[in-house]
Amino acid sequence: VGAMDRQVVERCVSERFDCLDWSSTAVAADAAYVRGDFSGFRALGVRKVDALLSILRRGAHVLLSDVDCVWSADPTPLVRGDVAGFSSFAHADLISATDCMDVDADFDTGCYAETTDKNTGVLAIRATEAGIAAMKEWRVRLAVAQKDEQDQTTFMDLIDGNGRGHRWGMSPPQRSEWQGFALEWCD
Repeated sequence: VGAMDRQVVERCVSERFDCLDWSSTAVAADAAYVRGDFSGFRALGVRKVDALLSILRRGAHVLLSDVDCVWSADPTPLVRGDVAGFSSFAHADLISATDCMDVDADFDTGCYAETTDKNTGVLAIRATEAGIAAMKEWRVRLAVAQKDEQDQTTFMDLIDGNGRGHRWGMSPPQRSEWQGFALEWCD
């Protein structure tokens, strides 16, 4: 457990869970309800990536699940590439889930290739040069993000090969078109 606040650390101790105490890294921007504040949410994202990097730099691979994720089965065989159809996962430096809510579509048509956001709450990162480099770049993008960019949008721009601050490099008509698409997609 990576504990980002004192209450979680205390709970881990009381439940006798091992945890990475990352509570001392809190900043004012992420001390309140961060989902309603983009800068606070990004600050929490930077701390999350810093925690990941501290583990990866020790040579340990990471399978990350945010607290709002539940595994219906042990993900280890999948991440190791031991599941039929997923053997390439054994060689991946970074594996990401999607926010696709249709398992059949994700498997058959590949929601991953669509505009569906990659879910940054479910990641597998290997402690390889490329895995660490990806996390370092994601951290930079979170730290310099603008306006309503957050962990998923900066991650998607990284994965899609877009420049830093890509979404704010759009022209006003492009941005307006993208916002219209996003509003319609989210309904």
